Amino acid sequence: MKSSPPQIFTTPNLLSMSRAFLVVPIIVSLETERLAAALFFMAFGVVTDFLDGFLARSQNSVSSFGKILDPVSDKIAMGSLIIYLVAFQGLPLWFLAILVLRDMTIAGSSIFLMNAHRKAFQANLSGKISVNLNALTLLTFILHWEPFYLYIMYVAGAVMLLSWMRYLRLHYIYLRIHLQRKSGRKEYAQ
Repeated sequence: MKSSPPQIFTTPNLLSMSRAFLVVPIIVSLETERLAAALFFMAFGVVTDFLDGFLARSQNSVSSFGKILDPVSDKIAMGSLIIYLVAFQGLPLWFLAILVLRDMTIAGSSIFLMNAHRKAFQANLSGKISVNLNALTLLTFILHWEPFYLYIMYVAGAVMLLSWMRYLRLHYIYLRIHLQRKSGRKEYAQ
């Protein structure tokens, strides 16, 4: 019996996709000094981030595509907004540098391991906490809540580094398993 093709355009996936495009109205709102509109679009992004996972689980439509799409949408939205804030609003460059290095190494190793293990890797708790702290950093920065945003930004930076180390450790373990399977060790061959 043939398996049906993965459903891409499910409600949870459409919500995830919409989050990637929210950065445009957020940046336009910030450029035109419409803070209330920017905050509305940011809040909408937070709501869709919660809803997509909730709906996927409640509708039994969790998919490998959705597991990849959700964090990619987050990265597009968050990364684009951070680039804008660094380039035009004075957010420190080190914050962007940590985010880019972390995300690129995690994405690269995840792609390799997905090909090797035929499995989509989900975000872990430290990654989810990191995303939320990054969002809080951006919110407090946009609202000019000084010096509060500085404290949040330093905590967010530290959590990004911690999360990065946790992902690299996990990916190293999976890489070792992959290499041992490839070498033919029986306890890992499946």
